[in-house]
Amino acid sequence: MELFPIWPIFVAYHSKNNLASMRYDVFISYSSKDQKVAEGVCAYLEQHGIRCFIAYRDIPKGKDWAEVIPLALRESRMMLAVFSENFNLSKQVDREISIAAKRQIPILTFRITDDEFRGTKEYYLTPLNWIDAFPEPEKCFGELCRNVQALLAAEKERTIHNSASREQAHENVQEPLQSEKEETKSPEVFDLDTFVDLEEAEAFAYCRQLAEKGDKVAQLWLGRLYYDGSGIMKNYAETIRWWTKAAEQGYEYAQRNLADCYLEGKGTLINYAKAVYWYRKAAEQGNHDSLYKLGYCYYHGYGVEQDYAEAVQYWTQAAEQGHVLAQNSLGKCYFKGQGVRLNETEAVRWFREAAKKNLSDAQFNLGWCYNWGRGIGEDRAEAVRWYRKAAEQGHAEAQYRLANCYDWGEGVRQDRAEAVKWYRKAAAQGHAGALKNVGG
Repeated sequence: MELFPIWPIFVAYHSKNNLASMRYDVFISYSSKDQKVAEGVCAYLEQHGIRCFIAYRDIPKGKDWAEVIPLALRESRMMLAVFSENFNLSKQVDREISIAAKRQIPILTFRITDDEFRGTKEYYLTPLNWIDAFPEPEKCFGELCRNVQALLAAEKERTIHNSASREQAHENVQEPLQSEKEETKSPEVFDLDTFVDLEEAEAFAYCRQLAEKGDKVAQLWLGRLYYDGSGIMKNYAETIRWWTKAAEQGYEYAQRNLADCYLEGKGTLINYAKAVYWYRKAAEQGNHDSLYKLGYCYYHGYGVEQDYAEAVQYWTQAAEQGHVLAQNSLGKCYFKGQGVRLNETEAVRWFREAAKKNLSDAQFNLGWCYNWGRGIGEDRAEAVRWYRKAAEQGHAEAQYRLANCYDWGEGVRQDRAEAVKWYRKAAAQGHAGALKNVGG
């Protein structure tokens, strides 16, 4: 289990113009219906040394997209919009483009269909440069890469020039009088926009000042700074201290983080009872990750008496809020009849919800159901499709099952070479069945 899923991308604090600390060169904005093209764009750019953020891969499983996307954009030097009619219809990309425009992030549009910009896209994208890549986008990847490289180089040159100009201007500014310094007001309320634009040491001082005044959001982030060693030496005891202060003020994210620490022994001794206590506090406020974790504790009997029915109750609440791990876990309970009446059709429904969000285990589970006709009509070709999605993410069992399909020609044309390829990938992860097939 991972810690801190509501804050999945912790900002590497930097000034707006410090390119060396930017995590990504390009933020790829696309409709989920165009994911294959976006994947191809990402792979091509990264083969040429361009660091990309792409949502399906870089947003950790079960994380809140609304928290990740703005922070990822802050750490990207430019945006690449993979435009199509699907893109026109997407409300999610409207928000991404608006954030990029607000932060003056350069935008390059890669048009993969001959459609007109409409709505928000017309307002933001029409005045900007674009590349026409229809009807065969793959043939334009080289041109796209050259344009991206040129834009990044131009941005770097402009940044260096602006930095030099600021330094010169700074040299010409006289030191303020002591009375003027004293008039500078200290911050009263934590502001995320201010926080992410600070250097590490400044961010720490900013958080510390507000945390000591009792600002619960500042206390949360100060704890995280101590946890990561950002602007200060790592100190898990301080992490626990500040998260406890924020949690005691009822801040759900601090309550969830604190519970994670007690569950996994991060910075403190494992204490399942305390983990359950804080998960319950956060869950009472509707925190979907805490609902999932509380269900996890009931399922395994951590800090409470094992109770599958209670686990199902909490996982249902989290799953209905879109929590991908809860959706997959709930599907397993319906499939096995644990804590709920056995219902394979309902299991398939929840596996599908999680699989659509790119959770490899759910993709494997859905493929298995299609393969054997459990909860849905048998469809070997569809089984292969979902096995492949999971296998490409490194799911060992899915790699083995996909190899079986190629080996026996089930749902796909028989191809021994392809079967061996996937057997080897699964064997490299220690899969016993695959090791037998490759003679390991």
